Amino acid sequence: MDELTRLVIGWSHRARWQRVLRGLLRGLAVGLGLGLLLALAARLRPLLPTGQIAVVAAGLALGGLLVALVLPWLRSIRRSPLAWAREFDQRFGLKERTSTALELGATETGSASPLLALQREDALAAASRVQIRRALPLSIDARDALVAAGLAMALLLALALPNAQNDVLAQRAQFAAAARSQMEALDKAEQALRDSPDLTEAQKQAAIEAVERARERLSDPTITPEQAVAALNEAQSKLDALKEGAHSQRLDDLREAGRNMAPSEATRGLAEALSKGDFDTASEQLRHLLDPNGKPLSEAEQQQVASQLDGMARDVQGSDPQMAGQLREAAQAIREQRQTDAIQRLQQAAGSLDKASQAQSAEQALEGASNATGSAREALTENRGGQPGSSSETPGQSGSPGNSAGQGPPHNSNGPGQGPSGGHSEDSGSDHSVLEPESRLGESGSDVTVPGSNGSAQPDPNGQRNQAGRSPSLVPYEQVYQDYARSADLALQTGQVPAELRDYVRDYFTSLDPGR
Repeated sequence: MDELTRLVIGWSHRARWQRVLRGLLRGLAVGLGLGLLLALAARLRPLLPTGQIAVVAAGLALGGLLVALVLPWLRSIRRSPLAWAREFDQRFGLKERTSTALELGATETGSASPLLALQREDALAAASRVQIRRALPLSIDARDALVAAGLAMALLLALALPNAQNDVLAQRAQFAAAARSQMEALDKAEQALRDSPDLTEAQKQAAIEAVERARERLSDPTITPEQAVAALNEAQSKLDALKEGAHSQRLDDLREAGRNMAPSEATRGLAEALSKGDFDTASEQLRHLLDPNGKPLSEAEQQQVASQLDGMARDVQGSDPQMAGQLREAAQAIREQRQTDAIQRLQQAAGSLDKASQAQSAEQALEGASNATGSAREALTENRGGQPGSSSETPGQSGSPGNSAGQGPPHNSNGPGQGPSGGHSEDSGSDHSVLEPESRLGESGSDVTVPGSNGSAQPDPNGQRNQAGRSPSLVPYEQVYQDYARSADLALQTGQVPAELRDYVRDYFTSLDPGR
């Protein structure tokens, strides 16, 4: 490599560093500008907390610096000394001496020609006179520095000033943590349903499907608190419906039969087990009713037991006629001293109690899953305060939508179904008496005539009619729905809505959800 080529290569290195210095501030300004845009956008929408925005902005600034540092070298990595010589001839006014010398020197004839050797010496002499520090100064542009400094100050100001969206992000993070915790609880509830031996396959499949759907909705990172609560409401409604289907009147009748049994030493254990709903123990007591503790009953005790069995049969007649018949036959066999027949009928009745115990276990398994979804809904309701669309007003106060779910109209002191005024208040969601003025004021009294313009109480059919004004709705439906839904949720959780109406309330607000 001759001296002229080394000189051109040295110039090329300095030209690259010159471009690096000029590009550093521009790359920094681009990175700071992108960070500033992100910080401003985060003030309009809850994108990232301030700390993360600062980290991202710093990364963008460093990325801009890195691009400015590397790009000039990458763009000229394949550029030849001849191409650089042509550029320098134009920038330094060398009149193509350098590029011509390098181009002719690359040929065999050119390198051996005396004339061209003189031309090369002339090109080298001209190149040596170039003051490279002045021709290629390593300096920065003051305007680029001002732009970068201004963007840096604006970014620091955007990060330093309080941002209300940080509270929203914190609440979302709290809600997400609560959702993950409740997903674990739903996993346990689903496993309990799978392990339950008392549920039928249809019940188990329907219950597991309801829990799985709710859990999948909670796992969606884009779900809103209102949508999560609606999904849990839907799951609990399905589980409650399955629970009511598993529950039979027979269970209530058996508990009532235990409470109705007269005090007796022979049937005390059976009565206590039935009244508590412990049908496994009741079944065992019924099997050994005639020989408790291995000792046979006296004749008087047998007659008393027969009477108790007849009473139990009357209590379960409406819900389990087969068991009622078995109990009557056992009572008759006891009275007629047919011990073998009595024991056989008692064994059959005990089998019916075993079926009741299985139905109760199925109901309890579904109730456990329903309670899990209800607890998850309550936990998420507590952790959604302050979210977009939520309100801090206490439901049930004057002027709030809670009046429709938790506050009822004034009612009289009569209980539900008492007297002629018993009724149901649809507005309050609870049983209240409907006021009937006639029942309190009586039917007697004098007629009252309200005088009109003509001294008559009758309206003038030819008079001018007042047209009802029509005004457009001032509040969009999507904005008021969440307040009403929250009030209904609170009323359901605090027991202000009767149990038989809860499913209707849940289904109603679920069907109205604008996010469905």
